[in-house]
Amino acid sequence: MAYTYRFVHAVAHWLGNPHEGSAVMVRRRVNGLLGAMQRHRAKAGTLAGAFDHFQKVTRSYRP
Repeated sequence: MAYTYRFVHAVAHWLGNPHEGSAVMVRRRVNGLLGAMQRHRAKAGTLAGAFDHFQKVTRSYRP
């Protein structure tokens, strides 16, 4: 379970833009994390569905 929360916290961290990076850089970081979440979905175990939902909702805010 802690494995899945690391991804969520990492996305929240980069969305907070702690290094005051450009929007392009933040988008790249978040997209990279979403891709990693998809690649490591099997390791999420019973929270795999929550991974899917988190990705769907996060991607819906891209525009």
